[in-house]
Amino acid sequence: MVRQTGVSARSLRYYEKKKLLIPKRTKNGYRHYGQADIERIQLIKFYLGLGLRTNEIARIVECPENESVDHFQCAYEAISLYESKLKEVQQQIEVLKEQENKLFETLFCWKEIQNRLNQGLPLERKEA
Repeated sequence: MVRQTGVSARSLRYYEKKKLLIPKRTKNGYRHYGQADIERIQLIKFYLGLGLRTNEIARIVECPENESVDHFQCAYEAISLYESKLKEVQQQIEVLKEQENKLFETLFCWKEIQNRLNQGLPLERKEA
């Protein structure tokens, strides 16, 4: 299963503990993963890749597939969850953009210093 999904045995046990994955058991107690389990693992990996936590994933993967009242409630929860996660990601992007700008500015200053040194020019000191 590890080779098929790229997920460690430890992660599989963790998914099972969190009730994200419930593999069948053989008579001797070994776990048996079927195609549906493999697809569930791929789905879990997808959601983890979006930055969702396992408790958030559990709410989504347990949604019924038929058009019941529960199915529509799951849709509302999923939309709320995705909107919240999107806002979080957008805030992280803003922080990263600010860091990028500061790095560009700092790098520019250091390159100016390097250029002056390479040309044998004195470094100018700014008075406070």
